[in-house]
Amino acid sequence: MEVPPSHITEHIIVRKTNPHADFPAKENVNDVEWNITLVSRTDNRAEDETGEINYFNTGLHIKPPKGYFLELIASKALYRTGYMLTGPVIIEPDNKGELIVPLYKFRDSEDIELPFVAVSLLTRPAIYAHVSHTAVQATHQQNKSYSDSKPIAYKSSTRSHMF
Repeated sequence: MEVPPSHITEHIIVRKTNPHADFPAKENVNDVEWNITLVSRTDNRAEDETGEINYFNTGLHIKPPKGYFLELIASKALYRTGYMLTGPVIIEPDNKGELIVPLYKFRDSEDIELPFVAVSLLTRPAIYAHVSHTAVQATHQQNKSYSDSKPIAYKSSTRSHMF
């Protein structure tokens, strides 16, 4: 079943910063992710270093809709190339720069041939929260480690205990 246009209420704003860039694309109309193509290496190096993080340009400035952030995930084909995304890549709601993709080359293999669809973009709702500072008393399990050979003392709200 195809998602009707009336159910699409938000827009991701994309601007090309490189004439060779490809706009994000979906494989199927009902997919939730948008494919992102890498177009160049950030430092114009000749080859990627194994065991190192290598940075790639997308040639895109991407701005999430109000109340959302965007997350990059690895494409299905990326791992087979000997690369992996270094971790969660978050595009904040106030993003102002080109999307740069950090990939870790984990095995000695051929370098990615550009352009290459390496990652996909997901839209996520932004939940804004405050962090509250609270003093928490440690429990016996939190204080005890396997290497400790002495009794551990801690204070409860009523009395001291020795274990």
